[in-house]
Amino acid sequence: MNPPGEYLFVYGTLLTGSGRRWLDAAVRRLPMLGRGWIQARLYELGAYPGAVRSERPTERVHGILLLLPRWGGLLRTLDRYEAYHPAGPHRSEFCRTRVTAHIQPGDRAVSCWAYLYCGRLIHRPRLRSGDYAARVTRRRAPFARAVTAQPQLKHPGR
Repeated sequence: MNPPGEYLFVYGTLLTGSGRRWLDAAVRRLPMLGRGWIQARLYELGAYPGAVRSERPTERVHGILLLLPRWGGLLRTLDRYEAYHPAGPHRSEFCRTRVTAHIQPGDRAVSCWAYLYCGRLIHRPRLRSGDYAARVTRRRAPFARAVTAQPQLKHPGR
């Protein structure tokens, strides 16, 4: 089980649509705390993006913060989807990592999980806007509207 108040920051295909209907439906049902950003750089990896930590405060990746269910099965499912191997992170494409998300309005800092890219970045183009959803929304508007229609939590963790 996840402790109460565990959050997940999503910025890529978990936000815009993975192409797996059951996974997309599960993510859309998670309560949304709000829109925000993490301090990171965003890269194009082909069919999906990857965020990597940045030391520069002006480099931001935009997404949303979701409340995870207390049942930990979804997080394990997401680990598999993201090719994260907790017992062998060196074999992982993405690593589930603790980050600080800044939630709008008010720029409130929230500790959360995010899947950060841990592969090689040679010849990977950078998405300087840091906003994968805005880029994809132009192509897949129906799913993006479903994500933005999620109710926001008034009092997270209560």
